[in-house]
Amino acid sequence: MGVGLLSLVAASALTGCSGDDTFNVIVDARTDLVPGADFVTVDTRLADEPIGTSLDTRAVSLTDLSGADFIAGHRIAEFLDTKGGPTYVRVRLIGAGGETVLSRDTVIDLREDTALTVVLSGSCTGVLCPAAGDPATHTACLGGSCVDPRCTPDDPTYCGESQCIADADCASSSVGCRSGICSDRTCLSVPDDARCGAGEVCGMDGSCIAAPVDSGGPRDSGTRPDSAPIDSGVPDTRPMTTGMFCPDVALTRRQMSLFLVRYEHGVDFVPPPAVGRFSDVPVGSLYAEYIEQLARDAITLGCGGGLFCPDDPVRREQAATFLVRANYGPGYVPPAPTGVFSDVSLGSPHAPSIEQIYRDGVTEGCGTGLYCPGDEFLRRNLAVFLVRMVHGATYTPPPAVGLFTDVPVSSFAAPYIEQLAWDGYTLGC
Repeated sequence: MGVGLLSLVAASALTGCSGDDTFNVIVDARTDLVPGADFVTVDTRLADEPIGTSLDTRAVSLTDLSGADFIAGHRIAEFLDTKGGPTYVRVRLIGAGGETVLSRDTVIDLREDTALTVVLSGSCTGVLCPAAGDPATHTACLGGSCVDPRCTPDDPTYCGESQCIADADCASSSVGCRSGICSDRTCLSVPDDARCGAGEVCGMDGSCIAAPVDSGGPRDSGTRPDSAPIDSGVPDTRPMTTGMFCPDVALTRRQMSLFLVRYEHGVDFVPPPAVGRFSDVPVGSLYAEYIEQLARDAITLGCGGGLFCPDDPVRREQAATFLVRANYGPGYVPPAPTGVFSDVSLGSPHAPSIEQIYRDGVTEGCGTGLYCPGDEFLRRNLAVFLVRMVHGATYTPPPAVGLFTDVPVSSFAAPYIEQLAWDGYTLGC
């Protein structure tokens, strides 16, 4: 099942009709997430079959979010001349790194020109629906709880108990610099930057965080925008980060998929929505679309039995194979190994790739004559390997300036880690 991230879909009739058999659908969105900071693109898709299975899917991508008031509601898509009957709509809020921040499919019975108001509540972030004990049909999220995707204000039968009637009912959503308001039976947590100090903005969790610094101009080309959408204008003076990189944490297969897809297709590439290729990667789960893109690119077919094992740590030997396939293409066959590393058996299926990245200057190993093939592939290892692949083996990144609090500027990997952030591959952990 998909991640239940859409809180509510409100359907209302519009005056007029576009024809006997087709109708017009307009889609507005409301959210307590901040455009330009928490998300930079709104992707809306419509089809007469479930998204991902239909061959006739229409899409609208909204990237100009400047001046948009998503608390009151903002127009995100218009679909004209839409065939009547069951209609599937998917709305995704996409982060600056191309990740899906909030997403959810809904179904309406289209019989007249219709307006949808989609309320995406931050309280539904990361909620998997249906949850344990929920009916299988409860695939949508409303105020942090799973509900039937047919839930609308016009038909509250499918919505369960109302979360609020007035703002006073949303006191629990008032946290730190955020205030709770009632919007279509749902409590939203609205940020108020005025409660923060100079140079700070209100974060998703209600804490005040450092505001991104822009070097001037109306737009920017940084990896995460501040005052306007990403474009080719004046860049930020430093990239936006989460403040931590977790350099000594093992990279998971899920995370590896994100980095490899960005390496292959570019950091601004947004894969098509996931359709459920792997049984252990639910549609809408973190990086599901990147995992499935990796499979489409034939970089990996999973870990066997229709599984991907997304949360398993990547081993150094596996990383070599992934990186060689991403760099050379899935059909490339490296030369037979010659025994460069004493701890890598010539019969290992990963040996040719390990020696290929050695020849390419991506790695020198883990010590004199060793590669440590069975060790976990750490996030700092990835930074070094990937930067060398992107910029060339002889490239030396600029000295680190301290973008991440858990990465000492004096550490060997620090310049590579910060280069990865500058290049738009990561915001941190």
